[in-house]
Amino acid sequence: MIGNYAGVACGYTTPLQGIGKYSKTIHQQGCSNVACKVDTLFGAAIDAARHADATILVMGLDQSIEAEFRDRVGLLLPGRQQELISKVSASSKGPTILVLMSGGPVDVSFAKNDPRIAGIVWAGYPGQSGGQAIADIVFLFWPTSSAGVERRKRAPVPPHRQGITSKISRSPVNRYSLLERAEQQRESKYESRWALRSKARCT
Repeated sequence: MIGNYAGVACGYTTPLQGIGKYSKTIHQQGCSNVACKVDTLFGAAIDAARHADATILVMGLDQSIEAEFRDRVGLLLPGRQQELISKVSASSKGPTILVLMSGGPVDVSFAKNDPRIAGIVWAGYPGQSGGQAIADIVFLFWPTSSAGVERRKRAPVPPHRQGITSKISRSPVNRYSLLERAEQQRESKYESRWALRSKARCT
């Protein structure tokens, strides 16, 4: 919930605590951590979704995955998170809402195209009261009309797909060439101004 540029807060409101103020909750972890390398906890999460009137999945990244001097090599969710989302939403008794926490873009096109996922909330790293903010969005401001379903799946940031990373040049930038270019631009402007002054004097 906290990004790189935050101190240590005196207290936090988690999504579970925020949602608990509006509704009775059944919580199952699904993954033991953000890396989500194994599916040993999937069964309990799927079973909970089968008995819940609605399911809210809080997924995404944290500073073990992305941070200053820690770049990702792709845009997909870590480990088996995508698999967990798809299996839980397929088993859910009611609608599923996907909440994403991340600093950078994540490819969730699979969720956008999944009819069982009624909405997607990108929360960023929402801070110490982020859990309450997420709950308020879901329970107070969520559109309930059939026309609202499409609006729910429109992200506040442009959608990104995994394949775009292969189209970006990874060659290092030569900072000296950039400095040279800037210097040339300054000299060009100076020469242009000098030429205009000289022309004005001649006339």
